[in-house]
Amino acid sequence: MRTIGYLRVSTAKQETEKNKAAILTMANDLSLGKVEFVEEVVSGTIDWKKRKLGDVLEELELGDNIVVPELSRLGRSTLGILEILKMAKSKSINVFSVKGRWQM
Repeated sequence: MRTIGYLRVSTAKQETEKNKAAILTMANDLSLGKVEFVEEVVSGTIDWKKRKLGDVLEELELGDNIVVPELSRLGRSTLGILEILKMAKSKSINVFSVKGRWQM
């Protein structure tokens, strides 16, 4: 089982350290194992398949996990986020969001 902490920021000036700590805390609380971080600086308007997120979701397998600070880090629009969640569900990838302690 792999656990990926996905961190996307829109500008290089944005910090990720606080979000890393929150992801590690959630992963520890839920016993998700070692977290591998994937970070990128890219606008949420860029199609997720053209971002590192697309590569991550292609690589993950049944039972693997992806943890984000909040669902809005997956994409800019509700429709885009739902598309990502649908793809993850079709591969039986678990998705967790620190904000709201949400999981699918």
